[in-house]
Amino acid sequence: MLIEAFLPQLDKGNCPSPSQSTLALMQLLQKEDASLDEAARLIRLDPILVAKTIKLANSPIYRPTRPIVSLDEALMRIGLQVVVRMALGLALINGKLSFAPDFDLYRFWSASLLRAIAMQALAKEMGSWPAGEIFIFGLLSEIGSLMMVCTAPEKSTIFSNEDLSFAEQKILEKNEFGFSRHDLTAALMRQWRLPETMVMAIESCNSGTDFDLEHASNSAPDRLHTLIRILGAGRSITEWAMSPASDRSLEILQENIKSWWMNTPHFVAMIHHVLSEWADIAEIFELPQYPPGLDNLESIRNTLMRSQDDQEDIRNKPLLLVDDQTGDRALLQRTLEPAGYQTLQAFSADEAFTIIYKNALRIILADQALLVAKRNDRRK
Repeated sequence: MLIEAFLPQLDKGNCPSPSQSTLALMQLLQKEDASLDEAARLIRLDPILVAKTIKLANSPIYRPTRPIVSLDEALMRIGLQVVVRMALGLALINGKLSFAPDFDLYRFWSASLLRAIAMQALAKEMGSWPAGEIFIFGLLSEIGSLMMVCTAPEKSTIFSNEDLSFAEQKILEKNEFGFSRHDLTAALMRQWRLPETMVMAIESCNSGTDFDLEHASNSAPDRLHTLIRILGAGRSITEWAMSPASDRSLEILQENIKSWWMNTPHFVAMIHHVLSEWADIAEIFELPQYPPGLDNLESIRNTLMRSQDDQEDIRNKPLLLVDDQTGDRALLQRTLEPAGYQTLQAFSADEAFTIIYKNALRIILADQALLVAKRNDRRK
């Protein structure tokens, strides 16, 4: 089936859909002369949306210097576009789903919120995208799978099989529906008038395209490339956190951290950001306070912090450089000390043993020939 023929089915079925007030806001957003006053008038027709908008403005996403207590202040703080997309997210989260026994709706939205908060933290690191926009983008970035389930609940097992790779999942979806969940996500985002750059990021991640962001700037192409990398990292972090323990590898995660242009301390700070902000943001979207995945993130944060402490412990104890060549010892010293290591030097095995007895050393870098010669001398 073509995706264009599938989209009208969403209106006929029992799929979550925007409320009338949200649709009115989305229509307002298309007007060139749309004003915050008009938006406030529409939002006030929905008291729940009023309360959620004020809560969002006071949430850790925006960190106001003083409490925001009025809708007008909240709209000024958040901006019309983000408020409309938040209303869309709320409508979808609170929508009912047809009976789908193999699809865990709370798990889906918990994963979506985890992805959104992680992507928001990554966006703050990069600085190329407003955190509020990235948050809503992350929240809706897998919406295609939910819409597929609600139109064909009997096929919900497709989306609950955690043993499938990304490529296998995509093939299975295309065989069953004629398109993938990310194809549908992109089509829905375009229909809901999200920025075209966000639609292109979904389409690019769907195709497996990767980009070099080493020299990213604020130009349109580089903003797209940055968004693609943020989306890919957010998905990977969420999948890692939500996966069974047997599928989680610390070594693989540490390799991924490097590919996300982050170092371990930044990544630990990002996890702390997610853990500390989850409760406040989950309350706005009426999602569980303790979803699956948070315990895994807390565990990896503690593991990485212990690893950092161990590395600091190594740096706080001197390394012994043993070599009879002064130039070789000097080269090692110039390499290690800028990295934070203290060094001691010995030009012979005898001097090395004397230093070892007097100091608490963690690592010894030695010319093996010197030690072999010393051992042979002792045998004689």
